[in-house]
Amino acid sequence: MRIKVVLALLKKEFLNIIRDRKSFITMILLPLLMFPILIGIMSLMITMFSHVDDTIKFGVNYEVSDEFKNFVDNYSDIYKFEIVYEDDETLKEMFDEEELGIYILKEDNEYLIHYDANNTSSIANSSIVQDIYEDYKQEYVANVLENQGVNYQEILDSFKITFVQESITEMGSLVPSMISMVLTMMISSVCFSVAIEITTSEKEKGTLETLLSLPIKKSELITSKYLTVFTLSALSGFLTYISLFGTLFFAKDTLAMLGVVSLDISGKVLAIYFVSIILLALLFSGLLLSITIFSKNLKEAQNTLYPLELLVAFISMLPMFGITGSMKSALIPFANIALLFNNALSTNVDGLFVFLTFASTIVYSVVLIFVVSKIYNQEDVLFSTNSLKYLSFKKGKVSRDCLSPLASLVVGVIIYLLATYFTLLFATSSLYFLLAIMPITILFVSIFVCLLSQINIKKSIKFNGFSVKRFICLIFLFLGTYIISNTITNIIVSMFPSTLEQFSQVSDMLNVDNLWLGILLIAILPAIAEEFFFRGIVLTSFKKKYGAVIAIIASALIFGIYHMNWVQGINAFIVGLALGYIYVKTGSIYPTIIIHFINNSYGVLCEFYPSLAFEPSGYVLYILLIVSLIVVIATLYISETKFIDKKTS
Repeated sequence: MRIKVVLALLKKEFLNIIRDRKSFITMILLPLLMFPILIGIMSLMITMFSHVDDTIKFGVNYEVSDEFKNFVDNYSDIYKFEIVYEDDETLKEMFDEEELGIYILKEDNEYLIHYDANNTSSIANSSIVQDIYEDYKQEYVANVLENQGVNYQEILDSFKITFVQESITEMGSLVPSMISMVLTMMISSVCFSVAIEITTSEKEKGTLETLLSLPIKKSELITSKYLTVFTLSALSGFLTYISLFGTLFFAKDTLAMLGVVSLDISGKVLAIYFVSIILLALLFSGLLLSITIFSKNLKEAQNTLYPLELLVAFISMLPMFGITGSMKSALIPFANIALLFNNALSTNVDGLFVFLTFASTIVYSVVLIFVVSKIYNQEDVLFSTNSLKYLSFKKGKVSRDCLSPLASLVVGVIIYLLATYFTLLFATSSLYFLLAIMPITILFVSIFVCLLSQINIKKSIKFNGFSVKRFICLIFLFLGTYIISNTITNIIVSMFPSTLEQFSQVSDMLNVDNLWLGILLIAILPAIAEEFFFRGIVLTSFKKKYGAVIAIIASALIFGIYHMNWVQGINAFIVGLALGYIYVKTGSIYPTIIIHFINNSYGVLCEFYPSLAFEPSGYVLYILLIVSLIVVIATLYISETKFIDKKTS
């Protein structure tokens, strides 16, 4: 790679973007002015809502005592007070005609302070009047107790309440959350616009083809584009960074009114923000370059990135929902940085959280850089208008039919780690949400990997038609296998009673309150997701390299291990053998999805209707096992002899 060529390309891209007036305002001026404007607006709002008249006029419907008059006259050296004495109706009329901003009605021993909630002056004045009455109440009680020989101050001192801040931001709760949101959104918005400009826009104008016709290596082009997005987004982030901490230093009075208790921004905080901006820019650059290159035009790119923009906006607002950084959130990309921006201004910054956030973000960035380099080395992506053909189910030339066995295993590990991590992260969420995490993770990761690897999903996963007669025959195979697996499970439980606890945990997961939600989250979603991955991806990858028998056994074994429960794992392994065989013999994923759905639905229905559950015991177990074995063997024989593939015949 020639550094001079990369720098020349970087300079060209950089100047083309900065010369645009809109880009200059968005990437340079807006970051510099963002926080001064934001704090200025807050200051204006605070001033409006805290304005108090020089003379506070309020009406009362009772005759006040001389002691109260003297107390009011001497209450403040700043404000003057005027008391109007009228009956209830007159006070209400004066209030409606705006002659009074506040009036007080006494009912027995209760004083009702009426004010105009739509008038900022009335709100501020009412706060002062309330303080007068509260302070007078304290003095009145003290005088009464003193006349009875009781020391009021001594009573107060005997019971003290002190608030101690623990892991609360030095700047109150709202300001750091807004800072985190603005900083994250600023960096992401620049990345979005720059990535579209230097990929989709150039592709649409034809300048990308012109560049590649020059004596430039693809690696040099990729590097220059990545550095362009990274440099501009990081520059925007650093300008926002300067604007932020400059504002924090010079706007002390306004920040004090917003709840700031300290402006001692340490070098550690500055360093955390500095590194976080670099890492966030790296992460966004890789992600967006790997997406925008597939779009044919600007409109398509904007439509493609719109959901991602909404997701980023939601992630940037996480601190505003009271979510703070923890070990659970340190590995979630983008969210960890947004939470770190908020935590960095905390009185107690967890060093391990910072380390895990930085380390995981670096790993994600390296992976995305690798992905970008792979994508940009594909000429059909850079030139062809059908660069997205392999993402659909339409027939077309694709580079691969399936993943390698090792790759499918790696994907399985990633899926399990992600699902486990999200389950721990949202452990306090509703049961329905927790049940949806695993199948959604399986589907999302599986489809993403297929698209990234240019795998024809329809061909690889086998979304094909199937023989109904053979399917009916294979249903008996599954029923026999199902009975065998459950019988073996019951035998294990009877021999090892300690395993009953594991079944209780599984039963608790099935204990949902709504039947239809249970069917959706326990039967439909897992059936689709698990069959897509374990049969569609794993079995297909092993079959291509090792043959059908090894593939069925391997996919069933992985399916059993996936349940992470050795008793349930044996059950899943046996059922997985049947599902794998059905998948291979029918040449379609639909039968396995249907059977998987029926199997899981039965479990849900048994929770709601216990009478449906069949729980044999004693010698019946062994008789049932023998009968089921006969059924399975007979079904296998019929399947292999009566339903012979046309190619074989």
